[in-house]
Amino acid sequence: MWFAQLKHWLENQRCAMVTIASIAGSAPRALGTHMLVNPRDTHGSIGGGNLEYEAIAECRRLLQSTAGDSARTALYGLGPELNQCCGGAVTLLYEVFQPGPRTWLEPPFPGRLLTAIDRSAPARWRLDAPAAHETPLPAGLASLLDAPTPEAASVLIEHADERFLLETLEGGELPVYLFGAGHVGRAVAATLAPLPFRITWIDSRPDMFPRPAIPGVQALVSERPAGEVGRAPPGSIYLVMTHSHALDEDICHQALQRDDAAWIGVIGSATKRRRFVHRLAQRGIAAGRLEELVCPIGDAGIRGKRPATIALAVATQLMQDLVPEAWR
Repeated sequence: MWFAQLKHWLENQRCAMVTIASIAGSAPRALGTHMLVNPRDTHGSIGGGNLEYEAIAECRRLLQSTAGDSARTALYGLGPELNQCCGGAVTLLYEVFQPGPRTWLEPPFPGRLLTAIDRSAPARWRLDAPAAHETPLPAGLASLLDAPTPEAASVLIEHADERFLLETLEGGELPVYLFGAGHVGRAVAATLAPLPFRITWIDSRPDMFPRPAIPGVQALVSERPAGEVGRAPPGSIYLVMTHSHALDEDICHQALQRDDAAWIGVIGSATKRRRFVHRLAQRGIAAGRLEELVCPIGDAGIRGKRPATIALAVATQLMQDLVPEAWR
């Protein structure tokens, strides 16, 4: 689940969410896959094709006809009636939400989320944070509070003639600190936003950030961008591509002094890396730490200097090297 975008949509606008709630046979996406829909846009995908087309149309019909929060399910055969050849069937859970905070999207992570499928209003419980429950956990399911986390990312539970979707929330997104809001930085932010990353985008120039903002991306204007490294959570990814080589070096220096970075990459050539390694060694960074500095960045199989091409190469590298398969 892509938490930054989900929180942004549900907290700031009236929208619908469609979820693959059960699967029989073959289906284009996994159990628990979500898609968000409003009257103009969509975010995420439940697999494309006529199934997704019908789901988007149903979401927009519900947004027009439903005043408050609501939930319903529909069963779809993935055969000739939808002009699809998967051959299986899926149950889709449709939910309409009014804008506002959702306790089930708040930390701590990792965690487990239980969703009631067969109800007329959205109902969810965070099993790792019982105090945050908006309604009591259904009778007979209290044992789930102490049960081990299932190996699958999502499992379907049937209890007392009711179905529940149990999702494992691993955090869902890796924290990325992206430094630089130039052409490449903007392309990288837009490319990473729909992927499982929680992006803090930093620049000292407020007029460099796009308007409207990229959904799910936190733009941060800072007079001292290198100082923001100290505020990053453990396990952060640092992507450095500012307008200044000296600033790039300062940010890398700060990041390499931490021992909890997941990945540190700076845009540039092999020559730039040699220069940075030499200068950072003079500033006291140990040789073992300098080996962790990635430059050039981006998947080597995707070549090109257009901002969009660089962004694609960077996203590919991060997805392959850092993102767990269950989050993809």
